[in-house]
Amino acid sequence: MRAGERFVFVVCGAEAEIATLELALGHLGRFSDTPAIVVTDARRNARPIPHDRVLDCPTPAEFSDAQAAIFLKTSLHRRLEPGPVYAYLDADVLA
Repeated sequence: MRAGERFVFVVCGAEAEIATLELALGHLGRFSDTPAIVVTDARRNARPIPHDRVLDCPTPAEFSDAQAAIFLKTSLHRRLEPGPVYAYLDADVLA
């Protein structure tokens, strides 16, 4: 990716989701120097996300973790800094 571009992940909830994210971030880091941002609601997570670029965004309490993740994914355009080009990556899909 070129300068001004970023990868974005959205993760909320269970230990398995965070572990899969860590695996994806580890593999991505081997092949790219492009920064990755993780968007999450930290209050929902089984443990803190060990990453240097985490954007903590509260979600409605009545949402399930899956609903909260969808809420965050569909509102990325309001949460991310304008300017850079973002590429959304699904943490649980590794190619």
